[in-house]
Amino acid sequence: MRVAVQCEWMSMGDVSLVGGDLVMPPLPEAPAVYQWVFRHDGRERRYVGEAALLRRRFNHYRRPGPSQSTNLRMRERALRVLEARGTIEILVAHDVSFVRDGEAVVADLSSKHARCLVENAALVDQLAVMGELVNDKGYGALRDDPVLR
Repeated sequence: MRVAVQCEWMSMGDVSLVGGDLVMPPLPEAPAVYQWVFRHDGRERRYVGEAALLRRRFNHYRRPGPSQSTNLRMRERALRVLEARGTIEILVAHDVSFVRDGEAVVADLSSKHARCLVENAALVDQLAVMGELVNDKGYGALRDDPVLR
């Protein structure tokens, strides 16, 4: 069996900071695979995730519950980057398809399995290009960067 993932990344816009609160770009209430692109001082880091309902997922980043460790960590990182005059862009995978044994099939992102396959393919791809991601717990070479770590 041979399976490949194909997709394009569409910018949904930038996250902003208004009155100490994160303001997300308009996002669809739909299943999706997404990236946070953190940029500061000429450097870039990415976080790749998947969600059954994208808008709801990002609302949880804005106002995380006390037990939502990933949401708390991402909110803190976003605030740190924006307060340091960095930028955060949100990308969403679109035109997603799987190529299985040479035949392309449109990916059904309502399936958790499909979203996880796309998410993991994006993680592998970004690691090959950038060498590290926010998803990495060790934080690689940027662990000493007080803004992007």
